[in-house]
Amino acid sequence: NFSKYWIPYIHGVVTFEGIKDNYVKDGLDPKNFHKINWCFNPNTQDLKEKPKKDLLVSHVGNINSHPYRIEQFNKLKSLGIDINQFFGVNYEEAKQGWARSKYNLCFTMNSLNTHREPKGRVAEIPNFGVLFTENFSGLDNYYNEDEIVVFNSPEDLVEKINYFEQNPKELEKIFKKGKQALWGRNTVYHEWSKILPQIDED
Repeated sequence: NFSKYWIPYIHGVVTFEGIKDNYVKDGLDPKNFHKINWCFNPNTQDLKEKPKKDLLVSHVGNINSHPYRIEQFNKLKSLGIDINQFFGVNYEEAKQGWARSKYNLCFTMNSLNTHREPKGRVAEIPNFGVLFTENFSGLDNYYNEDEIVVFNSPEDLVEKINYFEQNPKELEKIFKKGKQALWGRNTVYHEWSKILPQIDED
């Protein structure tokens, strides 16, 4: 809603979540809109020493401004799943949380509860464990079906957790494939090598 005020002063936009039509409507030249995927930085986002997996299910991120997430947490609790919440922590603590957790969750509904969108967690969690995520448009640009686990509801998530508790080797296979995909296709180096030539051909 505010882009119309600053678009006259910029050359272009590089965005993770922005919608092209909205920027164009506010005056941006369509050729100067660049959509980038969330991406992993091996230099800052990796964790040298991996702790033991002593947590079952965890979520890293804000909940106060996300009523949808609170609703999902409450439903999961009623189904017997208590989520370890990492909220208001620094990034090193966030990485520790992912590394300690067997099942790391990503909820993709936006804070206004109007649509699903890509979250940065999709380019973070697979370095530490299997990404358990809700769907969103463009998820297949990040991972293949056998590299992550997608859930559609709290009930579906619980069913999948129970399944992998009985089949840990399958979970480990998904983790290895997901981590290979993260490092092999979804790093900052991969994304910026696509975007920079669009911005400046030289």
